[in-house]
Amino acid sequence: MTSEISFSIENNIVMSFVTGKRTKENSIKLWQQAFDRCEQENIKKLQMNLALDGHFSPFEAINNYQSIIEIVKNRGLQIAVVDINRNSSSETQIGCNMGASQGVNVNYFNSESEAMRWLMSDELTLEKMA
Repeated sequence: MTSEISFSIENNIVMSFVTGKRTKENSIKLWQQAFDRCEQENIKKLQMNLALDGHFSPFEAINNYQSIIEIVKNRGLQIAVVDINRNSSSETQIGCNMGASQGVNVNYFNSESEAMRWLMSDELTLEKMA
């Protein structure tokens, strides 16, 4: 089973939904596609909803997430991540923490609605100030 990514735009956020098998090669490629889509749409907010089978070993996870962090650094994106696979969610949280510690504006959430609220919180704050 190969991995696939689909996109939609909601509230000026690139929404992605990723399905398939979790592999290092697929993972990096899918994240790159999501970053490219944000660039194409000129949108700085991304919600990655992951529904991938499998998980990485701790060593694979650290290496994989570091590769993704290098791709996203300096893009100025705000990224919300939701991993619905409970077998891999803790390693995804670690990846988000790694990114945040290296200056990436990323956060992990347990639900799509929580992630959306976080991504929209800047707009809500700006609307209240206007």
